[in-house]
Amino acid sequence: MKCLVLFTCVFFAGCTSWSKPIDIDVIPNPDDSYMYGRFQVDAPYRTIANFDGYQTIGLLFNCSDGKNYKIQFNRKPEVQLIRMPPSICSFSHIVFTGLDGVTKKQNEVTSGLFREVEFVSGKAYYLGDFTGLVNMKNSDYNKSITSWKIDSLKNDYQKTTIELKKKYVNFLNIETIDLLDNE
Repeated sequence: MKCLVLFTCVFFAGCTSWSKPIDIDVIPNPDDSYMYGRFQVDAPYRTIANFDGYQTIGLLFNCSDGKNYKIQFNRKPEVQLIRMPPSICSFSHIVFTGLDGVTKKQNEVTSGLFREVEFVSGKAYYLGDFTGLVNMKNSDYNKSITSWKIDSLKNDYQKTTIELKKKYVNFLNIETIDLLDNE
């Protein structure tokens, strides 16, 4: 089965490689910068063929150092904290994946949200509390139609920052910056 998934990912559009949130016991590195927020998706859990899971959405950031960061929306509304080297980054695409982890669609972001953000070392940047929605409907001939969308973006900076510092206790004294405050 793993060979089939690997074959699918390599030869059919590629599996989405998500930027992993850091572990809760990590000690902050003063040379790194961080981004955080809640990224939740309302998507049905399904088993199709040999795949278990759910379709999801992600945010893609392209940075001036040549690195990309993809933040995955999860079914649980937990705070995610992602480490990155200092760089200037822009929110460039919304990524939509299938149950198999393969990117199905990628939409370029045309709004000015998070354009040319300078992520400075020793700071954590709040991106927002995002909610996404995945709908699957059966159509004729045993096919399904899937739609993805970002339902909402809330600025819940105070509450999310308090939760961040409770979950990641080593980050209690890190300076946080609300990126939505200027949007």
